[in-house]
Amino acid sequence: MGYHKNILVFVIWIVSPVLFAQQQTIGGLRVVQERFNEHCAVCHGAQMQGAPQGTPLIGQDLRHGDSMDALFKSIETGYPEKGMPSWGATFTEQEIKSLALWISDHRGGMLYSEFNLNSALTIPTEPIVTAHHRLKIETVIEDIDPLPYSIALLPDGALLLTEKMRGMRIVSASGEKSPLIEGTPTVYDEGRHGGGGLYYGQGWLLDVAIH
Repeated sequence: MGYHKNILVFVIWIVSPVLFAQQQTIGGLRVVQERFNEHCAVCHGAQMQGAPQGTPLIGQDLRHGDSMDALFKSIETGYPEKGMPSWGATFTEQEIKSLALWISDHRGGMLYSEFNLNSALTIPTEPIVTAHHRLKIETVIEDIDPLPYSIALLPDGALLLTEKMRGMRIVSASGEKSPLIEGTPTVYDEGRHGGGGLYYGQGWLLDVAIH
């Protein structure tokens, strides 16, 4: 907690369980993907696109359904008469659940490791029209952390911005950034790259809110 220009600011600085969960999630995804590649890709393709021995798992309806229960059953008991072996004696129940969830997320384009955070940002130049508003996106500031954590709007149109591995700044309404604000908790740039544009670590500056 600190004061700056008579504004009371609360800063949360913790060993975040969210960041820890992110690290665990990324590691867990790798294990499940490796399991799929070792045992399933030969039939269904490394990208689930299908192979001569098996059917695609994406881009079409699954013959036996794509609910978690249906996927679990397909993996556990298989359909030997149709060439799909049973994996119930090879994988634990939890491993089968993880595989089923991974396949389901992949089908829905919801894999944590594939959120395209490292893709180039494209800002629409034309207004975005909704049922009630006409919105235009304008760049306020550049040359900051590519994944800032939080902002809090100030009464004069400026905002507080936390760059998680740098610290906190004030960005004016015209887009000018202040030096890093002194008196906030110390931050550390120990983040490690987790793949897919994601970083994980500890000792970062997270959320900020105006009193």
